[in-house]
Amino acid sequence: MEEKTIDTTDWISMLPNFIIHQILSYLCRDTKSLIRISVLSKQWFALTASFPLLYFNLGAWSNFFSQEIDTFYRYVEYAVSRLCNQDISAHTLDMYAEYLHLEQIELFGRCLESLIKKGLQVLVIRIVSLDTNLPIYHLPNTLLSASFLISLTLHKCELPLSLMDDDVKLKSLRLLSLIQLPIEEGVIEYMIKGCPLLEEIYLRFCYGFSAFCVNKHHNLQKVTIYSNVGLQRIDVDAPNLSYVFFLKNNTDKAPSMFMASCKKLKTFCYGGFPLTRPSDFLSNFKFINDVFLNLYLLSTTLTCRIIP
Repeated sequence: MEEKTIDTTDWISMLPNFIIHQILSYLCRDTKSLIRISVLSKQWFALTASFPLLYFNLGAWSNFFSQEIDTFYRYVEYAVSRLCNQDISAHTLDMYAEYLHLEQIELFGRCLESLIKKGLQVLVIRIVSLDTNLPIYHLPNTLLSASFLISLTLHKCELPLSLMDDDVKLKSLRLLSLIQLPIEEGVIEYMIKGCPLLEEIYLRFCYGFSAFCVNKHHNLQKVTIYSNVGLQRIDVDAPNLSYVFFLKNNTDKAPSMFMASCKKLKTFCYGGFPLTRPSDFLSNFKFINDVFLNLYLLSTTLTCRIIP
């Protein structure tokens, strides 16, 4: 009788690294699974260390006990250090966490600076304090010169202190998304000047400024603004802009809008008090196809499709 043999070859470990990284990408948001994989062998430790996508979610890690939060931040430091010791570029950092001590956000700040130096391309930060007596997290000044950054999403943190004093050199940035950030007057216009390839701006309930201005930007195509309070003026000079979405709360009057140079605008969405002379405003855009108006004063929504 022929004896059956079992093939014990580790076929997965024989795959090229780029294929293994593709497999790991399906687990990149499951930090605990990645840790388990990393301890299988020295080879798997090296493979997970060279994985350029970093996703850290405190909610999936702990029950927000102080000791577990400290462990989480130590793991962030450990994972970033492993990646930075590899001869590869960082691609993504997605950080969703809370902090209890200043030391925790200082540690994260050092990690972020290290990844920026490694050519970070996608950055998503959602980090807030569990102690109302602690300050909002301040982004490091090195962020302003993250030349490889393509996508930047910030939630409930503060822009770098030196923003208005230093040159902004985000020369690769395509998407800028700011959510519930304090923003001083003129900051957005100044930032956009340093982002020549910027294609999309997304603002949601940011505060502290009364004017949204874009000056002679030729790559900008899409602007989305959810305004809580205070925005009084929108002034956009972007000849390739094709989409504008603006939603304002129902307690403020409509802002003044100046967008006559945006000749390629195709879709305009507006919610709030009625605009002054809307027909004159829309007559500037000969390519416009879709107009969506949600007028609070009239308690109605008007949607129309314009056929040239």
